[in-house]
Amino acid sequence: MDSYHRSTQAILAPVLSFLGLTLCIPPMVWHASNRNWGASFLVAYVMFEDLINISNALIWPTDDIDSWWDGAVFCDIQVKLNVATQVGMPGALLCVFRSLALAMDVNNSALVPSRGQRLRNKAVNVVFCIVLPVLQMVAHYTIQDIRYNIFAIGGCTAGFDESWPTLVFLLCPSVIYVAAAVYCFLIIIRLVKYTSEFSAILGASRSNLTTQRFIRLFGLSLIMILIILPLQIYILFAQIEIMLPLHPYSWEGTHGTDLSRIEKIPSNDNLRFERWIPPACSFLIFSFFGLGRDAANMYNIFFNVIGLKGFSVSFSSFKSTSDSSTSSAENNKGGSWYRSLRSKKNSWLGSGRA
Repeated sequence: MDSYHRSTQAILAPVLSFLGLTLCIPPMVWHASNRNWGASFLVAYVMFEDLINISNALIWPTDDIDSWWDGAVFCDIQVKLNVATQVGMPGALLCVFRSLALAMDVNNSALVPSRGQRLRNKAVNVVFCIVLPVLQMVAHYTIQDIRYNIFAIGGCTAGFDESWPTLVFLLCPSVIYVAAAVYCFLIIIRLVKYTSEFSAILGASRSNLTTQRFIRLFGLSLIMILIILPLQIYILFAQIEIMLPLHPYSWEGTHGTDLSRIEKIPSNDNLRFERWIPPACSFLIFSFFGLGRDAANMYNIFFNVIGLKGFSVSFSSFKSTSDSSTSSAENNKGGSWYRSLRSKKNSWLGSGRA
């Protein structure tokens, strides 16, 4: 008889992650359809982490190491994607904050962004959401001292050599989080400075952001960075403490016979605390983007497509007057307020525009 039983955490982790993964689908579809690439990548990375939580908790649910699958190929791929995600998530947050900061940049806002501006924005999204994560995967091999670790419930985890290049590698996500936090602080300054012109600035930026969309996206990103940045710094220092004292780096020593070793580690029925972050982020994402008017419209379109035209979803409490007034303003750009934005009397839309 099997003496190992699934712990409460081994059951809760895949259940909450599956629910979080499901709830993230509508926000993912909405952001992708509106070409909000930073937000789309952010949701995609969270969904991937949810998927990993589900699969790992089901494959390695207990401390019965003797019965474990060695995770060949599956873990090889997963640890590399995990490494990419650790950089991709802060990179996506940085892109979100940057796009919001640009929308609030009254000195360089353009009614019609130039081709160069559009290309720069796309390049930033590609670099931080795709290129840097890929480079992080490649860089991981230089400090990879074993094939991978397998933790009970938590599953596949990357291995690292305890030398100075690993410190640089581990520092990269924290640096990007800090850069994202700087953009966040800049947005707060501009919101305070231009409170009265907030809706008008968004209209002049020619983005697809209404007042409510801006607030939801900024609120979500702000909460995530307030939670994840301190945790990331804590994890960084905890990892450094475990690694000390560091030994000199050697390519031959790092990539020796142990490079093929798979370390199996029991967890005493506990899931590492950082693995709870993805489902928590999933519920946050849904609470901000799965309950608004845009989401209700999308749900209703889906029900119409599958033949349930009589079934409709409405979140009337989320249809604020602010959202309605912003939509009306966007649909009447020929109105007096829009003409006033283009007037030279408005210094924040003066000759300083890019």
